[in-house]
Amino acid sequence: MLRCVAMMMIIVHHYCVNSGISELLDFTNNTINTIIIQFMAFGGKVGVNIFFMISGYFMITGKMNVKKVVLFLLQIFTYNLVIRLSLWYFGGYTFPTKDWLGIIPIIFGVPASFIASYLFIYLLTPLINRGLTALSKRDFNYMLGVLLFYFTIEQTFMMQNTWHYLGWAFVMYSIGAYIRRFEIASLNMPWRLLAIASVLLVWGLIIFVDINHYRFHWSYFIFDANKLTMLLCAICIFMAFLTLEVRSSRVINTLASTCFGVLLIHANCDAMRQWLWQDTLDVPGQIDNPWLLVHMLGWCLTIFIICAFIELCRKHIIEKPLYNIVETIFKPLQSLARQII
Repeated sequence: MLRCVAMMMIIVHHYCVNSGISELLDFTNNTINTIIIQFMAFGGKVGVNIFFMISGYFMITGKMNVKKVVLFLLQIFTYNLVIRLSLWYFGGYTFPTKDWLGIIPIIFGVPASFIASYLFIYLLTPLINRGLTALSKRDFNYMLGVLLFYFTIEQTFMMQNTWHYLGWAFVMYSIGAYIRRFEIASLNMPWRLLAIASVLLVWGLIIFVDINHYRFHWSYFIFDANKLTMLLCAICIFMAFLTLEVRSSRVINTLASTCFGVLLIHANCDAMRQWLWQDTLDVPGQIDNPWLLVHMLGWCLTIFIICAFIELCRKHIIEKPLYNIVETIFKPLQSLARQII
């Protein structure tokens, strides 16, 4: 369930910041829509943090699977190729040579993005896990303390640009692993109240900056994912869901399995963002729409459902027939990787 919630937060974030509507905000005449856009924009960074924490929480006791890496690369290649060709042929969008070469993942471009960072963290999990499991709780605390001082304290309070996608991905992965190793969920903490409080804190800081016209941009406390506010939100929401007693649902589990596909589709490239948010949904044109929140949540949910359906079709049509072939070809490589690592 948390994966679905995190992905919805990311889609809403993209609605606010990738559509161009946030650039139309007039802070000399704040309206309800101005506040709505500001309030809803923070979720993407929290969602990214949550995904890396989920990876750390489950992968700290797991093993890297070469077959999964191959299928993941195939998934990226498929969407890169189909979406670019579709936008070029049917939509008349143009792509520079670099974007066409970028269809092939890893070889012609490794963007500083969530997907690339997730992939490389996954490739490094055998080594990362070996190191993290060897640490005592005291050493683990020391490591996280140093990393969080550099990435979070320096950027939040000292205005230093310490953001690095892969480095921060490792930090959040380590926090997820820490929660699993030392059973933080067993602590008697009001995580749901803390999650609500962390969100209210972010909203309160946004209003504070708006009212007092500080030299900070309104988004200072929500960009980037390593800001203290985003870190606290992610941890509290993660723990709130971790301690939530919910029955397993086949529908939710199926939707959760499509989340990376949802991201790869709706945020595939700049042309896709323009087609989706500007040319199709006309999000900038909603700046004065009294039903902006309904438009936002309704279309973001629709995008999630449509992209999830497309991803399920891809799995059934493309991935499923190739599953046994990939397993046969790369099984020796899997054994070799385990021997080396």
